[in-house]
Amino acid sequence: MSTKELHDFTDLLIPWRKSIKPGMSWRGWRSTPSGKPLIQFVHGNGLCCLAYAPFLLELLQSYDLLLFDIQGHGDSDAGEHFLGWERQAEIMARIWQDFRSDYKGVPSYGLGHSMGGVLTLLRASRFKTDFSHLCLIDPVLLSPAMILGARIDRLFKSKRSMPMAEQARRRVNGWPDEHAAFQFFHRQAFFRSWTSASLNAYIQHGLKREKDELKLKCLPDTEASIFDSVPTSLWRAIKKNRVETDILFGSKTFPFIESSVDKACQRNPLISGHKLPGDHCFLQARPRETANTVSQLFSGAENAIASSV
Repeated sequence: MSTKELHDFTDLLIPWRKSIKPGMSWRGWRSTPSGKPLIQFVHGNGLCCLAYAPFLLELLQSYDLLLFDIQGHGDSDAGEHFLGWERQAEIMARIWQDFRSDYKGVPSYGLGHSMGGVLTLLRASRFKTDFSHLCLIDPVLLSPAMILGARIDRLFKSKRSMPMAEQARRRVNGWPDEHAAFQFFHRQAFFRSWTSASLNAYIQHGLKREKDELKLKCLPDTEASIFDSVPTSLWRAIKKNRVETDILFGSKTFPFIESSVDKACQRNPLISGHKLPGDHCFLQARPRETANTVSQLFSGAENAIASSV
């Protein structure tokens, strides 16, 4: 996907902005309501919704889209500190109320990658969202033991930081141009499997020009603060979830994710797990194939809804 094609994709969308509190606004994109089913999509930590442009463009053929950039990501304001996972879910639910009437009468599906998958689940379990189906792509389902350990650290005011948080704080943050940025990220393990189109989308929408350099829109400290936090209500949300949910996870993803998916499926019969080839970002490596899988899952939900009417 070239720079022109990326611009063509955003030309199909409407930018939106919502004030969350004084001095902080969230921003995102959405398609013009067309009567098609709606997908509400949330990105992973350190990324932004338009970084998934090749994947989302595939979905746009059959669905309308409502895309969220959470606090400190994309063009959404960072604020003074991360407000927490549960608060992010609450904000998304409140924003949806402003858009809800525009998509009245069509199925609404929740879709999220990594952190966005967890936020989508938290939102579905705690707030009235009218989701017909959820699809969580490699969600970071921290195990109960991992969450408990983080809470104990916080209780005793431990200053120990998560390894991924320390790695985020040390990120390189400055490139002379897009070509240099592409060459840099292409060598990084996290991005190595991505298609050129997916990586170009990240560079186009996840970086911004400041004076004579390209800089990360999501500041390293913002990304690190999320890695240092935990969704304390995650397993309550898994138990309380009343929406049919499919979890797609990579065969080479983080080791804790597969075991947590198995545990989630055991705790809630509405949750199903599906292992797909690839690492944590397999949807960026195989955008068309992943979009087809998501569409098949949501189409099954649409057929189930139609047959019950």
